Amino acid sequence: MMEWEPVYRVAMLIFLIGIFFGAVINKTNFCTMGAVSDWVNMGSKDRLRAWFLAIGIAILATQAMQYKGIIDVNEAIYLTPNFGWLGYLLGGFLFGIGMTLASGCGQRTLVRVGGGNLKSLVVMILLGLTAYMTMRGLLALVRVNAIEVTNISAHGVWILIRDRELFMSYKDFPWFKDQTVKTITNVEEQLHGHLYWPDLDIDLTVEIIENPSRFPLKAKTS
Repeated sequence: MMEWEPVYRVAMLIFLIGIFFGAVINKTNFCTMGAVSDWVNMGSKDRLRAWFLAIGIAILATQAMQYKGIIDVNEAIYLTPNFGWLGYLLGGFLFGIGMTLASGCGQRTLVRVGGGNLKSLVVMILLGLTAYMTMRGLLALVRVNAIEVTNISAHGVWILIRDRELFMSYKDFPWFKDQTVKTITNVEEQLHGHLYWPDLDIDLTVEIIENPSRFPLKAKTS
């Protein structure tokens, strides 16, 4: 019997967890908007308590896995060196408006799609398209950070520079290989088209990234 590759095992595990998660949410009516609306409109805090309980369990489970060495939160792309408070406040405000208009947040929308709700299907499609546009499309131009590492693969690093996405292979840029997500994503544009990774002390220009063959010199890697 052929053993599954890790990527397939992880995908299957996520799929099974998703089924269990969806069944629990559908049975308990767990919902972010519902928790807030029950508290504001009816004075009931039952679902709000469940929401905070879920957050507490997630935090404790994450820290336990970090302590046991099962995961490394420093590798998470969501852990960034900068705290964009304005973006968080504005994004949370807009998310709240969208959640109200859509009759639920993203996870509730997925549950309703599974139940055959056509409105939630439209919401999920628009949510996916908007998320993609924010990462790599039109809305990426108005984000606070003009430079963003969008993907780190086994072959190299993808970096979004305003409206252009460039690839840095480990063959041409060996300094990024075996580095943590946090150090790779901590990148600054000191001058227009001039990138700097302070944790790695690496300076690169857009021209070098686009044409690595014209700049063949590489630093020695340990």
